[in-house]
Amino acid sequence: MWYAYRITTLFIALFKDASTASYIPPFYYIQSMSKQCIKALISGRVQGVFFRESTRREAMKLEITGYAKNLADGTVEVIACGEEAALTQFTRWLHHGPEYANVEQVQIQAKVLRPFTDFTTG
Repeated sequence: MWYAYRITTLFIALFKDASTASYIPPFYYIQSMSKQCIKALISGRVQGVFFRESTRREAMKLEITGYAKNLADGTVEVIACGEEAALTQFTRWLHHGPEYANVEQVQIQAKVLRPFTDFTTG
């Protein structure tokens, strides 16, 4: 079991903040990146053309969490959370969507960061 002690000691040494000499767990570094959330309302021919599933696949490629769901008025609502660069690329994709979609308009709003674990469709 000496190796467990050595690994733990090395782990703690790797994530020490030199200015305060206190332990900072690795999730501190993950959460301190520029994560953001957006809400997008996509209108046009976006229901019945695999828009939500294609959106989920694109989000998973870009490590974006959130959801996509059909609304009663024929639009698709997307909540997406991730790194700024990934969200920029994702919103570009939303403007054309999958092959059979015909996106007419995309309205985007900034949202408060929410703790999603994956990207779902509803």
